[in-house]
Amino acid sequence: MVQCQNAVIHASHQFLGMKVKYSIAALLGIIGLCWSCSSPEQDRAYRMPEGYSRGARAEWFGNYENHSVPGFSDSLDHYIATKMAKGEVDSAAHAVLASLRGILMMSVVDTSILMRSKRFLWQHRDRIPPNMVGNFHLNIGSSLMQNQQIDSGGYYFRTGRVEEYDFFSARSNAVLDNQLAMFLMLHTNQLDSAFQLAVSSLAVCERIDYIKGQADAISTLANVSQYTANGRQLLYYRRKAIELSRKTDDYQGVLLGYFNLYTDFHAIDDQAGAQGVIDTLSMLFAEKRSENQEQCFTFECLLATQRLTLNDPLGAQFHLDRADSVGQNMNEMQRNLEIYTIPRVSVQVALGQPTLTYAEFDSMLNQQLAYGQFTYAENLAGVLRDAALKKDDLRDALRYGNLASMASDSVRNLKAMNRISELRELYEVEKKEHTIALQHETIARSRSTNVALGFGMTTLAVSGLLFFVQRRRKEAMREAKQRKEFTSELLRNTEIERKRIANDLHDGVGHELLSLKAGIESGREDLSFRVESILNDVRGISRNLHPVLFEKVGLQHSVQQLCERIAQQHNFMISNELEYTGGLSTDAELQVYRIIQEALSNVIKYAKAHAAKVSMTIANGLLTVEVRDNGKGFDVAASMSGAKAFGLHSMVERASAIGGKAVLSSSAKGTVVVVTVPISA
Repeated sequence: MVQCQNAVIHASHQFLGMKVKYSIAALLGIIGLCWSCSSPEQDRAYRMPEGYSRGARAEWFGNYENHSVPGFSDSLDHYIATKMAKGEVDSAAHAVLASLRGILMMSVVDTSILMRSKRFLWQHRDRIPPNMVGNFHLNIGSSLMQNQQIDSGGYYFRTGRVEEYDFFSARSNAVLDNQLAMFLMLHTNQLDSAFQLAVSSLAVCERIDYIKGQADAISTLANVSQYTANGRQLLYYRRKAIELSRKTDDYQGVLLGYFNLYTDFHAIDDQAGAQGVIDTLSMLFAEKRSENQEQCFTFECLLATQRLTLNDPLGAQFHLDRADSVGQNMNEMQRNLEIYTIPRVSVQVALGQPTLTYAEFDSMLNQQLAYGQFTYAENLAGVLRDAALKKDDLRDALRYGNLASMASDSVRNLKAMNRISELRELYEVEKKEHTIALQHETIARSRSTNVALGFGMTTLAVSGLLFFVQRRRKEAMREAKQRKEFTSELLRNTEIERKRIANDLHDGVGHELLSLKAGIESGREDLSFRVESILNDVRGISRNLHPVLFEKVGLQHSVQQLCERIAQQHNFMISNELEYTGGLSTDAELQVYRIIQEALSNVIKYAKAHAAKVSMTIANGLLTVEVRDNGKGFDVAASMSGAKAFGLHSMVERASAIGGKAVLSSSAKGTVVVVTVPISA
């Protein structure tokens, strides 16, 4: 745990001001604490039984091709009744669930099978094995959602959890959490809760080694990340989900991952990446045609989009007609309006068929703009503008042209924000390299000094032991005094330089952006809030270089804000209990703040911990600061004597410079940094 201060500067402003991330970090910490307390016996209890099978008959009922066999429904009812009469509730339940999963896999709505499953659950809930109750809720809820019965589906997701006692119960709860996360994201816009549930689902799936569930949970994290304007994180999650699906030969999961990846590339305006995904999907479909109606429908829509980019509207119309044929039994939600509507309208305009009513698209455009899907909004508004021009409807053409322009400006602003983030990361890397170089120079100088001192000690020993001891004592006292003075001066100059840079950024770049905003407001009022977002980012950089409001809000509030920023950036739980009422000078408070910042940086970068806690208490004329984590721990003595202990030594030196003391202790259960500083009455 060394050299971590630079990482904090980068971490603290990635998602500045996003409430959702703080909730996510808290959940991550709770999951980590629970997982760290689990025993090997519990791990073995949550494993898939070897040789497990639902039975050949249940598998037959789950094959959708068999649903069209004459007498299928009567055969299923007879099988269920026979098994229930024999007391074989497990077998009957497996058959009911298999038939429901069969229609879900094909995205088909079958009311009779859905009602049969609901009746079975209502009538036999007390007899159904607990590890299957959750599966009933999961499949019934999914089928209701597919049938656009949104509230009912959400109810089954919420009430389906069961007490974990085996692999199946844990898996059922994990998948329920993931489905509920998707429900909250799509229908209630509760992004923080959705992210928490997806993280919880991922943790359980990793614990039980359920790879498909891990892929689904990570895919949900990617879906939520679509709304955070972090393209790099979004693409990482999406590719990770595809990688996990490939591990289990989940062909449908791989296809779904690539469909989502196409949407991601399109959302960040990476047309080359989107085209590459279409090529990959074409190869996958050439090897094996998907049996899922929704996936086939989406694939045909993507091919239509591709033909339009090649200026081939007739080819696009051919694929859209095939999409209509495949998706004729699909509901409106499954049709994915953005993927289908934009090419359909584009084809109509290109072929001179602008038979459109614009009212139906206005709500879609507003929703896309509200959710930050600016590329889709720009494309759709542009197509509608062209259609209006062909109909000589200048008023609607102007309206949609303005919407397209606004969406285009939003895309450019997002690109600018990403560029600022990249430059910020580059700055941090260069700064870290410079720090390392200085450390190497210090180490080399220290080694040279040690050699000289050793030679001097040998010479003095020859002259006489007593004379050597007396002289060495005086030298040690003088060196200690010089080292303390040097450390104090170094820390003081460092803070002065930080404050200067922060003021330059705030007063220089900030005023320049304000001028830009004023110029934009005089001509285009709909762009001002975009500039405001960039301005907030620059101010975030200023706050992290030096806590500008530190002198005003004080040590306690500054530490609280530090914990919140690090928690938001790293999805990491940091709790705090701060009971500081004053007693230190502003300079001393700032050194305490820097010690806490360095300790938390070490936790994030090296500890592999699940949670951390910061506390401050005052007793007996002393301020006691404690930073504790539940990470892997390290050898304190070995690290302090190593060549890369600058971060650890900086905490000790800062504490010493203000008349205090820093003590580090570590074990396999975690690390504790305790700082005590005398305070005035």
